[in-house]
Amino acid sequence: MKLSVVCDSLLLSDALERFLRDYLTPYRDSDIVVCDKFLDIDKPIFMIGKSVEANLSKPFTKSTLLLKIEELYRALEYDSNDRESNEDIKELEAKIERLCVQFTKDLTRTIIGHYEKS
Repeated sequence: MKLSVVCDSLLLSDALERFLRDYLTPYRDSDIVVCDKFLDIDKPIFMIGKSVEANLSKPFTKSTLLLKIEELYRALEYDSNDRESNEDIKELEAKIERLCVQFTKDLTRTIIGHYEKS
């Protein structure tokens, strides 16, 4: 899990950097951005604050912070794996469809051939 911190509050930013020091990476390499306001970015955000959209409200403990971020990370991982498995299922369905079409053609030819002999 790679995290970056983007906060307006210097106090919150400092606390988060201390709590998350083992997970911090530059923004471009991060999986999740921890912030104190909504950001319109192309990465998942973990927002801390009092708004309805916030993932965690203040005050919080280090353990609560890590648990909540881990929940979000696992949910994102699950979504990613789910998309991959959906693609695999669609590919399998396409193979089955091709086999069914070929089987139907072969079966039809066999039945027609049987009745032509009679």
